[in-house]
Amino acid sequence: GQLQSITVQRPEGKSTSFEYSFDALELGLKPGDELSYYFEVKDNDAVNGSKAARTGVMIFSMPSIEEMEKRAEQNDDKIKDNLKDALAEAKKLQEEIRRLQEKLLQEKDINWQTRKQLEKLLERQKELEKQIKEAQKAFEENKKNQEQLGETPEELQEKQEMLEELMESLEDPEMKELMEKIEKLMQEMEKDQALEMMEQMKDQNEKRENELERMEELFKQMELEQEINKAADKLDEMAKKQEELSEKTEDKKEAAEQLEKQQEELNKEFEELEKKMEDIEKKNEELENPQKMDDPKEDMEDIKQDMKD
Repeated sequence: GQLQSITVQRPEGKSTSFEYSFDALELGLKPGDELSYYFEVKDNDAVNGSKAARTGVMIFSMPSIEEMEKRAEQNDDKIKDNLKDALAEAKKLQEEIRRLQEKLLQEKDINWQTRKQLEKLLERQKELEKQIKEAQKAFEENKKNQEQLGETPEELQEKQEMLEELMESLEDPEMKELMEKIEKLMQEMEKDQALEMMEQMKDQNEKRENELERMEELFKQMELEQEINKAADKLDEMAKKQEELSEKTEDKKEAAEQLEKQQEELNKEFEELEKKMEDIEKKNEELENPQKMDDPKEDMEDIKQDMKD
């Protein structure tokens, strides 16, 4: 590949160490590309001429398309699990807040035990924030992956933007401020203050719960659409491969043994695609509003028959 030289700013004074970072993606690397790099330093001996020392060559490898797709699938599962767990926890928190409110209404004043229960609620609220952060992180990584893999269809782009807006809305500064306020006032908090703050917490959590439900359904829809698009592309690709293999067989361009091996590999790919299509149908049925899907069975049967032939 082409060698590019980048001049690194010289450290000040007599420093013997330095740090330098660069974004490999700015170099326009594509999936599967490799970047080799090294550092070279020169002394300042103007009389005898500068002498250079060079590090060994280091390599940065961009993941292949297959690796990126696999990583995206793992992230999808992680996001779904995080959203599902966060939603379940938000519902439990709502119930706990309601119970604590009822308990406090029966008491004359806020006691030590109630304070401890409120502390536990705050801890659980913090854990919920962490779960949401993990989902956001995985979502951002998938978005970058998608950009590197190519153009995103318009309808998927719209869903991505909606999800992004919802993700951002989950970072609720009001909830953060409220939690900090409760923690600060915990020891000297009076009954009326505690009830008021719990009511605010309940309202914020209810809003959070609704957003999580919308996100979970929207994310499932988006994931399904991506899988349908990939399966359709895979079906087209397999049809072309089968056609090319049929032509090779007719022209007897390769040994029968080699052609048979290629056919077996193609059959295996097709079986995997059939399983994927069953999985897609199952996921669609699980949606609150199942999508209308073009039935690919006719195309698949045609390819299947071609394979048999």
